[in-house]
Amino acid sequence: MNEELTDLLAPEVSSAKIFECSGARLEPEAAADLWPKILQHKWLMSEKLARDVGLRVACIDFLENMEQAREEYLAYQQQNL
Repeated sequence: MNEELTDLLAPEVSSAKIFECSGARLEPEAAADLWPKILQHKWLMSEKLARDVGLRVACIDFLENMEQAREEYLAYQQQNL
C-alpha cells in the first residue's frame, strides 16, 4: 500500500485492497464505490480519537459497523441479479 490512498483506484484494485485489509471479498464495482468512503471513515475515526487508527482498523470497522456500507452492498447485489 505504497501509493497515495486518496487516489481513485480501479475497481479490481479497490476490491483487492479491501480484501487485503479485512478479508472481505467484494465485487469490484461495489469495492470501488466503498473505497473512498472507507478512506473518509479512516480520517474521521483518526480525528475523533486524535491518533491514526490505520487502514485495516478503519476498513474493518466500516464494513462491520456502518449500516450504510451494508445497505449499499446489498443494493448493489440486488441490481446485478
